[in-house]
Amino acid sequence: MSGVLIITGASRGIGAATAKLAGARGWAVAVNYLDASQHAAASAIATAGVAASGRAGIAVEGDVTRDADCVRLVEATVAAFGRLDALVNAAGISKMVAHADLHALSAD
Repeated sequence: MSGVLIITGASRGIGAATAKLAGARGWAVAVNYLDASQHAAASAIATAGVAASGRAGIAVEGDVTRDADCVRLVEATVAAFGRLDALVNAAGISKMVAHADLHALSAD
């Protein structure tokens, strides 16, 4: 299957690996990243990681906790590829905690 895919949090980790795999399987991918500190990594995934597989890739900055950024991400994807078929939400913020300390975690 192929189409156009947005992957949030795709400048590194699971999102980046998913972008590379999707590109290798024929998807055009919009690689979302949080801010300027992740721009180079996201651009590398979009160009080398996705485009090298024969499909197009774009990198789009945006904080997915902000509605306006989400709208802009979709608009940029549709402007680049003419449509949007799928979304993978891989963005996340982690707090590293020792396993022995897991009971100290809260929703905050």
